[in-house]
Order: sequence, then structure tokens, then C-alpha cells
Amino acid sequence: KNSTFLQAAGCFLFRAIEGSIYAATLTISLVLPRLVFAQQTDIPRGMIMFGDAKAVYGQMRDSLGINWVQGYTGVANEHIGPDTNTVGFKVISIRANLDLVSTAQHMRYEAEALPLQSGDWSRNYFATRATGSRADTTWVCQRGLDSPGYMVSTPVPDSTFYYGHTNYIATFRLKIGDKSNPSWNVVTLHVKGLDNNRNVLYDSIKTVTEDSFTTTNTYQIFRKSFTIPQQAATQHVDVKAGRPHVTTATPAISHIDISVYWYGNVNTWLDYVDVDDDVSLNLFAGVYDTTISIDVNDYVNHPRYNSVNLVQRLYLRDEPFVPSFLPYHYVDRILKGIFGQGSFRGRGITETFWAQNSIIFNRFLQEAQPCETIYESGPLIDADIPSPSFRDAYYQGLIDDWQGVAPYVSDADYISKMQTQFNNVIDANFKVAAELTSRASPTVQFWFSPHLDGSFHRSTGRYRWTEDPYHWRPPTAIELRALVNTALAYGAKAILAYPYTGNPERTDQELFYPGLVSKALSPDGLKHNHWSNIESISCWNNNDSTSLYSENVYTGYCEKWNELSALNVKLAAIGSILAPLTWQGTKSWGTGLTSGTWAGKISNVTTSISGETVYVETGHFTGSGCDYFYVVNRRTLPSEGRNTTVKLAFPSGGWDVSDVASGNAWVISGRAGFFDSNHEHEVYAHRRGNGLSQCPAHLVKFRRILRSSCSSNPSDPRSDGREAVYRETLLNKPGPS
Repeated sequence: KNSTFLQAAGCFLFRAIEGSIYAATLTISLVLPRLVFAQQTDIPRGMIMFGDAKAVYGQMRDSLGINWVQGYTGVANEHIGPDTNTVGFKVISIRANLDLVSTAQHMRYEAEALPLQSGDWSRNYFATRATGSRADTTWVCQRGLDSPGYMVSTPVPDSTFYYGHTNYIATFRLKIGDKSNPSWNVVTLHVKGLDNNRNVLYDSIKTVTEDSFTTTNTYQIFRKSFTIPQQAATQHVDVKAGRPHVTTATPAISHIDISVYWYGNVNTWLDYVDVDDDVSLNLFAGVYDTTISIDVNDYVNHPRYNSVNLVQRLYLRDEPFVPSFLPYHYVDRILKGIFGQGSFRGRGITETFWAQNSIIFNRFLQEAQPCETIYESGPLIDADIPSPSFRDAYYQGLIDDWQGVAPYVSDADYISKMQTQFNNVIDANFKVAAELTSRASPTVQFWFSPHLDGSFHRSTGRYRWTEDPYHWRPPTAIELRALVNTALAYGAKAILAYPYTGNPERTDQELFYPGLVSKALSPDGLKHNHWSNIESISCWNNNDSTSLYSENVYTGYCEKWNELSALNVKLAAIGSILAPLTWQGTKSWGTGLTSGTWAGKISNVTTSISGETVYVETGHFTGSGCDYFYVVNRRTLPSEGRNTTVKLAFPSGGWDVSDVASGNAWVISGRAGFFDSNHEHEVYAHRRGNGLSQCPAHLVKFRRILRSSCSSNPSDPRSDGREAVYRETLLNKPGPS
């Protein structure tokens, strides 16, 4: 009659397998920690560092429990090098040459391609054709049958060229059927630069005559060079808001239009049009192959690194855009060639936020063909959602006001808004990332990178600016826990925190992103502030960056540091169990939303509070003939632990139940429950601050057993039943705040 008590944002994981042993029925009392995590044996528990890779890695390992790090590698003081990474972190290496070549941009527009639907970016195509018809895999215009006009125009997409590259080439593959007059015009090739209103800023033209073709009925290549000028970064004052605003370098043109005008003089076939920047042309011509190989081998084969295989991944261009998907694949193929196709080392990896756009994310998976992709959540907690941490800091007098975060009205108001946000995040992010990666290939994994920051504006002294539709506050510790737990329930195979931050001493920077730690050092110059939730931030007086005042701002450094530290210990504790498992599906019991191939092996989830919404996620995994279930309580108030009953739709018969971590074992029938209090907390306890926080490590396995003697009495724990009810109790013992 006991049900699972789940601490706020807590979870548990159990499995069911078939076996051949029957034992006596036991009823044991079970006392468990409040969270359960699962990851792979060499679980990536790490930090996304980029250019801020200078750190004392021994302290990061001991304080945060991480074992992976991403950042620039080399000999510079701020890089990850053999002399700085002395603790043996696995490395996701950023190399300048790899970063450059993976910004190559290549787009092919097949002349005959049609969209799956209007505006669809799942493929490249021409939206307009004024004349001609499809002929197999080409577009053809025939003299005497088709009228002169544009064979193709209006490429889609047409606004995806970035990275500051200015020199581009459009390549047209054409052929003609005969030669009647060498001077006759065949086609005119147009490349136009357009502004946001699609006004033509320039039209680069090349006319092709019959004489331009060396022979008939054979495709030839014609190229037209063009440029996309870059605007210089400027700073101006927004007249409406009076706020200084920095505009970074962006293309001076917003769109390109590529078209082929046919004159009607000769039968003409258009195969495709390619658009490449100069980096892409060199990349696909093999110009960079040797450079890539030398650069990678020079670092990876350094004696100290190669001997223990520290370099695990090569980081390619961060957040690639559509034109860089195919170049990503080209570079990744070279890396796999260096390390071997079957090697887990030396594979390309990058962050992408494209899960928010399922069409583009799926295109990345299909064209780039990554082995893993790091899904970056971005700041996810809107400042319109009140915060229990800001509430506590406000009433304790640590901050003077709500600092742009919605005032705390009630627990019910907070839970309603927070869970609505979670529903949106799950539907638009986790569900998409999980389903599309598993659909692309059973071996493709998505890794999760939770943002730990908010967006603080110096010009307002708030986590909001009136003219900015996006305003984000830092997550609380329990919100961070819930995000990570939910990601794991949707199949995430690594947690790499993104501790993005800003320097409080850079008063010329309007936006400040308080992440995991402050960039300001302690008085001894050895540590970054992670022991306080408050930091004094210099703000702009009347929007004047030279007139400053200090504001005690709630940053949440301490609570986020402590929670991330505890999460990493929990992830390490049972990582080897979840490592080989395959995600099958997840159900969100508050909305009924299912993801993947949800098999319904959990028939119902209820809580002890009658009538309330059940904010529970249940993830289903399989491996080695077992069914695993990962259950998450999404509630994010410390006081909102819940007795949660999970019913499993198991076949009739007896089931062997064992706690994987402790080795405790029972036998139950289909409808029996169990309660065990013999779990050893000390095995997974993690010292934090001035006490021990309870760290989850409860993994229960169900194994089908052959029945030797079971009565038909439903009250007999050995009796048959169509459902097994998993019931346990977790003590509500939160660690120190």
C-alpha cells in the first residue's frame, strides 16, 4: 500500500526482464534517496567552455564531478593543453582550422525539385518556373514548344548565408541539344542581391551563347561570381528606447535571387545550380584535406594525450546553418577516416538549437549525418514566470525588488506558469530532439546542454528590457534538476552544462549573463564566485554607460553550482546501467502527450493528491531483453514531493524485483507491492557545504519468473495479475540550500 514518494523534480528508474528462477515472496521496507539518474559508463558530464578554457581542472573535477570538457585546444594560455589538463578530462577539442573549414557554405538547388509544402526548408528548390517542364532529374525548355521565359527563379531558402564570407560563386550545369547559330543567346544567368523588402540592390549577369558550349548533349559548367558585402559592427542609440545597441557584422543584403532566363532558340536542359563560398569550393576540391589531417594528428597524437585517448571528439562549427550541413559531413568524414569509421574517438560534434525547428533539425541529421548532436536548450525560464529563489531573496532583504522577474503571488500561480513552460519545452524541444535522432539512426544520440544563465540588462537593472520580447531569468536549482531529469527521460545520453556568463567588470557591455560562476575573481585571485547567490553588478544610470551605480543582483551562482555538483554525482552513480539502452518513447501524464513508439507498458500514473494534474514524465528504454522505465516528478517546488503510483501492464505471473544499486531482491506477483528501507544512503551520499545531500541511485529491475505455485487469491502476493504496481517510499530529506 506504499507508493513512490518523489522529491520535487525527482525521478526513479526500474526495469523488467524475463528469467527462469522463482523465489519466496518478500516484503521489505525501502528508504531511498530523492533522485535517480542514468547515463553511460564513460558518461560525458562536462562543461562547454569555448574560449574560456583556462581553469583549474582538478578543482572542477573535485567540486563539480565533471569528467569531460569542451574548448579550444593548443598552447595558448586560455586553451586546453597537455600541461593544463592534468586530471585526465576527456576533451571535445576545438581547433581553429576545423572551425574555419566547417563554416564552408554549399547549397545545391536541383532544377526539377519541388517542395513538400509551400515554404518548406527540408530541401532546396526553385519556387518559380515560367516555362519548360520536368525531364527525369532535369528541367528542359524545348524550342517551338515552350515560350521564352525564366526556366527557374526564386530559390528557397535564399537567406541563409552567414559567417562573414563575402565571395561566392553560383555554378550552373547546362546542356543544349544542337547548334544552329553560334551567336544566338541560349540563357542569361542572373544573381541578384535583395534587401529585406526584396528590392534589387544589384544584378550580376552572365549571358551564355551557343558558342559557349564546346559540344551538344553534354553537360557543361558555367560560373558566375558575386559578393555578399558585410556591414561593419556599429553602435547606435535606439531612439525609441534610448538604449545603446550594438549591431554586429551582418550581410548588407538579406536575400539572393538566382534565375535562368531562356531565349527560346535551342533545346536547353538545366540540371542544378550550386552556390558556394570560396571556403566551400576549396573544401570540396580537397584543398584542405592535408591541412585537416596534419592539424588533428599534431594535437591528438601528442604523447600525453594519445597515450590515454583523452581527445574524444572534434568540435565543428557551433550552431551550423543550412548551407554548412554538407560541409560538416565532408569534414566529419575526414575525421572518421583518421580515427577509423568504428571509432568512438575523433568524430565531429557540434551544438545546435535547431530542435526548435523540426524541419531544419531533421535536415541537419540527414545531410550532416552526425553521430551525436548537442542540443542546446538556450535560456528557457521566462522572467514572466515567478521564482521561488527570488521570492526568498526578496523577503530575506538580499535584493531590493523583483529585478524584472514577475512578483511571486502564490505557489499555485508559479506551478501553473512553470508547468506550462515545461509543456512547451517538451513539445517543441525534447520530443523533437528525441524522435528525430532516433529516427535518423538507432545509433545517433542527442546530448543535452542546459543553459544556466539569465539575461540581465545593465540599462534597466533588470532581467528584462521593455523593447526586448525575450527576457530570461536564471533557473532555480530544482528547475535545473527537472530540466536535466526530463532530458534523460527523453533519451539524452550526456549532460554538458553551458555556464555562459558575462564579466561584471565589463560595464560597457549592456547585457550580462549570470551563469554558473562569476568571472570576477575572489580577493586572492584564485576562485570565481560560486559560493553566493548574490553579485554586485554595475548598472547604467539613465542609460549612460559612463554613469554607474551598483545593484545587488540575484544570480543563483551557489544554488546552481550545488545542484550541478549533485547532479553529476547522481549521473555517475548509475551511468553504466543506462549507457547501452535504446530510448523507445516517453509519455507526459499531465497532457497525455506521447513521444517515440510509446508502447503503453505503463498503464497509469497517479499521485496522492486527488484531482491535481499529474506532472510526471515516464521514459521507456530497452536493452538486453529488458524494459527500463525512467520516471520524473516535474514539480519544481521543494515542498511538492508527491506519493506517486505507477502501474505497469505486465503479463500475469511472478516477477523477480531487485534494486540494482543495493542488490536487495524480492519476488512479487502481478499485483503485489514492496517496501524496502535497507538501502544504504552512504553509498551515494555526496558531501556538499556543511552536510550530506541525498543523491539518487535507485534502480529497480523486474524479471519475469517461472511460476511454481501461485494461488488464485488476489490478496495472495503470489497470485497472478495483469498489472504490476511498483510502489516505494522516498524520504523527503533535501540537502542544504
